[in-house]
Amino acid sequence: AIPEEKSLSNIEELGNTGSASTLLVLAQNYKRFQSGDLICISVFGGGYSSGAGLFRMIDQSTAFRRNIAILKQNQNSPLAELN
Repeated sequence: AIPEEKSLSNIEELGNTGSASTLLVLAQNYKRFQSGDLICISVFGGGYSSGAGLFRMIDQSTAFRRNIAILKQNQNSPLAELN
């Protein structure tokens, strides 16, 4: 079981916002996360729809460097010519 202090929920504040709840609660608590944190998300919505995901939080500079590296590898990207 996941301890309650490590669980986030915003249904009491915003009501049932469907699948947007996941992004909303992450945005509301963004400063709480640190680079390297492992974050598990799960959702359950109307019509018995559900989903789950697991990801690791990275800092913005790391994300930026990764995105630039990917763009440089794409032959159609204007960044492909940069070293």
